[in-house]
Amino acid sequence: MSRDDFYEVLDAFDTCMLLTFNADGTPHARPMAMAGRDGSAVWFISDRDSGMVDEVTADATAVVTVQGSRRWAAATGRATVVDDRARIDELWSTPLQAWFPDGPEDSDVVAIEVELVDGEYWDVSGGRLAHYAGGTAGSVVTGDEEGDHGRHRL
Repeated sequence: MSRDDFYEVLDAFDTCMLLTFNADGTPHARPMAMAGRDGSAVWFISDRDSGMVDEVTADATAVVTVQGSRRWAAATGRATVVDDRARIDELWSTPLQAWFPDGPEDSDVVAIEVELVDGEYWDVSGGRLAHYAGGTAGSVVTGDEEGDHGRHRL
C-alpha cells in the first residue's frame, strides 16, 4: 500500500482527534476540525490563548487520528503554532465563524500546523470489505497478514 492510500483515508474526514502533551507529559486529546492539508502537513485553527497552543509550545509532539465505521488512520507528527494572517485567511471557512465570531482578522486566531512523520491506516470501505474479510479469514488459517492496511513514513 502507498502513502497515497494513507492520505485517501485521512482526506475522507473533516474532523479528527488531535492529541498533544501537557508540560508534565500527560497526553491531552480533543476533537478538531481539519482546516486543510498540504502534502504531509495538516492544518488547524485555534485560539492563541488555548491550552493546545501552550501544549504545542512546550512539546511539539502531536498525534492525529480519524475513525469511521470502515476507515481508520493514525499519524504522529510535529506541531507548530503559525501566526501568519495570509495563511489563516487561506485556511478560513464559514463553520469556523461559530468559534471565532470576529473572523480570521481576530488577533487571537492562530493556525496550528502538524507536519506528519509516520502514519498508519486501515480501510475496509466499499469493495475492499470483501477483500479484507477474505484476507482476515485466510490469515487465521495461514498466519499471513492480509487486508487494506499500511504504515508509512510520511
